[in-house]
Amino acid sequence: EMKFPEALRGRVQRDGGQWETTFHRGRECYELVVKEHRWRVVPQEPMQAGPVRTRPDFVVNLLGRDDVVPMAVYCDGLRFHVQPDREVSRLGDDVHKRRALTRSGVASVWSVTWKDVAEFSGPKGKTDLVPLFSSGLSELQQLHTPLQLDTRARALTQLAPMQQLYAFLENPDEE
Repeated sequence: EMKFPEALRGRVQRDGGQWETTFHRGRECYELVVKEHRWRVVPQEPMQAGPVRTRPDFVVNLLGRDDVVPMAVYCDGLRFHVQPDREVSRLGDDVHKRRALTRSGVASVWSVTWKDVAEFSGPKGKTDLVPLFSSGLSELQQLHTPLQLDTRARALTQLAPMQQLYAFLENPDEE
């Protein structure tokens, strides 16, 4: 989990942004500036959507703006979430909690794996990983016209998950 803020810090600093370790509600957190946007990244911040409680690995808040909901970031490890050595995984519970956050409007949800984070940490955040939707990429590309995806949306489908997250931090006003 702690590789996530390390990777993010490296990218922010490479891009000339600001990164600061600070405290929020008595707990260590991070404040960063990406382009002109100031964000707070809080590890293990509890969230609740109705009766559903969850503790994302990180909660990312755009400071000074109430119109952008917090982002709950989950750093999903195969062993913990999928539990390949057990008959039942945690995936059902994960989906239930994340769906509750998004449906209630409490937060948007983002998931990354350790591989996503490791690749993002590479030189200039470049990745050789397969982008989001890659398994159905040709089908998705065929849908661009019927779905009327704009150029930016098409470009985002070509990025790996950490790159997509960073693109959002750079410009949270883009849909």
